[in-house]
Amino acid sequence: MASQETPNYKLSRWAGTDRILVEEFNSDNEKIDAALKSNAEAITAVQAAVPKIVFGTYIGDGADSRTIPLDFTPKAVLVMTSYGATFAPYDTCGGLALENYDVEYNNKKAVHIVANGFTVYHTSPCLVNGNNTRYHYMAIG
Repeated sequence: MASQETPNYKLSRWAGTDRILVEEFNSDNEKIDAALKSNAEAITAVQAAVPKIVFGTYIGDGADSRTIPLDFTPKAVLVMTSYGATFAPYDTCGGLALENYDVEYNNKKAVHIVANGFTVYHTSPCLVNGNNTRYHYMAIG
């Protein structure tokens, strides 16, 4: 039988003269298994609580609309041209879209959050998918 225990998880520690029992090994394995499970659950909870942030670019293709795919559904998306513009009528209308709040100008959508991404529009007066124009974005989920 173990004559000592570890300080943190109270696992068996044997001295040279102690008799080793299988039951002590089994008990220790159960304690280790429970601690590992608890740690894994805590890590999962932390990962779920930390927002995902992605930065990226896309080159406009001139289509009326285009969805930029992400591996999560964002809560906020900021889109601007590579030269930093978010608004210049009949040129570009980027900006900050939030869940349920699109970027719009004159009742026309410019940036809209969708499941696993966001959609940009290239309809006058907002052009956020201009042909061969590079755009930068930041998405937070």
